[in-house]
Amino acid sequence: MSETTPISWADSTCNPTMGCTGCELWNEDRKTCYAGSQHVKYGQARQGYSPTFEKITFWPGRVESTAKLPDLRGFRRHEKPWLDGSRRLIFLSDMGDSLCSPVPFEWLRGGQPTGRTATTSSVPRLPA
Repeated sequence: MSETTPISWADSTCNPTMGCTGCELWNEDRKTCYAGSQHVKYGQARQGYSPTFEKITFWPGRVESTAKLPDLRGFRRHEKPWLDGSRRLIFLSDMGDSLCSPVPFEWLRGGQPTGRTATTSSVPRLPA
């Protein structure tokens, strides 16, 4: 999760899951997915990345934390004036596929993961 992002059309990012079970951009024959490439480059070295992109990792508390960020209506965004007047725009799942089959809809609603091949990260939860 990032409260700010260099992505031009978003204010923040939130990744309730990271990783992908494969698609046309990330498979045995092709590795051209941006998120997959970032995981290969930084996954083992940077905090907040999943250990591998090929297996879905659940990140508890990220959606709830992002939902608590302040609304940005009425604030000037000097670096992104085209967003002035709008609510906080959040890019959800820029580092994975939260809609792939191992991710249950209960997880996206704030429930606990029940995925068949997924793991839960050991990142501590923020205080309530």
